[in-house]
Amino acid sequence: MKYYPVFIDIRNRACLVVGSGSVGTRKAVSLAGCGARVRVVTADLSSSGKGLGACENISIEVRPYEPDDVCGMHLVFAATDSRELNLKIKKDAEALNILCNIADSPDSSDFIVPASVSRGDLVIAVSTSGSSPALARAVRQELENRFGQEYAVFLTMMGNLRKRLLACHNCPVQCRAIIDVPGHQTYIMKCFTKLTYVLGALADDLDFGFKIASIAQSHGIDGFSAPQVMAFA
Repeated sequence: MKYYPVFIDIRNRACLVVGSGSVGTRKAVSLAGCGARVRVVTADLSSSGKGLGACENISIEVRPYEPDDVCGMHLVFAATDSRELNLKIKKDAEALNILCNIADSPDSSDFIVPASVSRGDLVIAVSTSGSSPALARAVRQELENRFGQEYAVFLTMMGNLRKRLLACHNCPVQCRAIIDVPGHQTYIMKCFTKLTYVLGALADDLDFGFKIASIAQSHGIDGFSAPQVMAFA
């Protein structure tokens, strides 16, 4: 495996994007969406980058890149149309032990950004290690069709349930006994099955449990009876 897969918490971290073309704009918006404080430095503000100034957590400086721009940055993205300038940005960042990504040049980058699918807290990343971005996009599209927005709802419920179970039992093993069930169904379907009735049994608002039940039924799951779940509660 060429790359080490990792998810990085960049909330309130300073990140630099040099260039405001379509690639630089996408990266800036994506970084800001994850809570980063994004500085965009661009010699010429492109049409795609004109709306960046209205985005929260993004500041734009229309001027040539300077070596000091990388100072204090958590991550650096070189997304100009000049390979020479991109390599210089990479060199400047490397001198300060700052990781740098060069657009469309994975071999020259410290890291690459995978194709990804986001459904709330569910994030699925796909990478071909730079061998075929087109294939990565195709796989991402398949995943987008496979995992709908109901998974975002499910994970919100799952997180709330986990907190409630830990508060009630303070025993991770017992919580796993409720949520993890051996069988041939996929993990996500098993969780839907259990959640349907766990929430119905434990939630203060029963409508909360019925909402999960409707999701489970849409996946063709019958579920367990409430008494079986209450044995764990």
